[in-house]
Amino acid sequence: MSDQEAMPQSLRGPVVLVEEQAIFRSGLRAVLEGEGFAVVGEYSSPEAALGEEDVLGELEPRTVVLCSLTAEGWEEMAHRLLLQSPDLRIVGVVDAVGEQAAIEALSHGLVACVDRTLTPDQWVDRVTDAQEGRLSASRTMMLYRGAARYALVTLSEAPKARGLEALTPVLSQRERLALANVSEGVPLEAIEERMGVSERGVHEVLESACRKLVVRERLEGVLKRAR
Repeated sequence: MSDQEAMPQSLRGPVVLVEEQAIFRSGLRAVLEGEGFAVVGEYSSPEAALGEEDVLGELEPRTVVLCSLTAEGWEEMAHRLLLQSPDLRIVGVVDAVGEQAAIEALSHGLVACVDRTLTPDQWVDRVTDAQEGRLSASRTMMLYRGAARYALVTLSEAPKARGLEALTPVLSQRERLALANVSEGVPLEAIEERMGVSERGVHEVLESACRKLVVRERLEGVLKRAR
C-alpha cells in the first residue's frame, strides 16, 4: 500500500464503543480497527461509560457508537458527552430503525440512528460519514419525515410548564418552512427552490431546528424529573 493510499486511514478519528454484547462489540472493534480507526474505549453500557466520565473525556473521541435495543439510556449519556464536547458525533444503534428511533436520536443530539445488522463495509461507511459530517441530524430527519413532523409540532406548541416560555427556543420562519416541507415528503430539490437556498443551506436550517429540539427536550426532561 502506498503512502498516499494509507493517508485517509491515518486521518480517521478515535472511536468509543458502548455495547452490552461483548461479541458484537469485539467484532465491531475488529472491523473498524482493520480500516484504520483507533478504537480508544469500550464500555458495556451507558452507565459504565458515565461511571468513567473523566477518563472518557480524556480519550477525546471524535465518534461514539452508542448501541441499545430500544434507544434506552441515550439521553443522559448524550447530554453529558455533548456538554464536554459539543462537536462529538454520536451514532445510535438499534435493532430496528424507524421513525420512533430517529425521533429519539434527534431529540437527544445524536447525528443518526442505524441498524445493528449493517455489513462490515456499511459500518465503516457509517462511521466515516459521521466523522466527516455526511451523517448528520438533518440527513436523518430527511430520511424519516415523521421526525421532521415531530420537531415541527413539538417546537410549535407552548411549553407544558409556566415560566418555560423564555427558555424555550422558537422556530424561525425558515426553520418552520423547511420542517413543513420535509414532513410532507417534498424532494430536496424542490425545497431548495422554494427556500431559495442551496442543498447545504437547507441542511443548515434543519440542523438549527434539530439543535432547538434538543434544547426543548432537555428542558422538558429537567422539569419532569423535578416534579
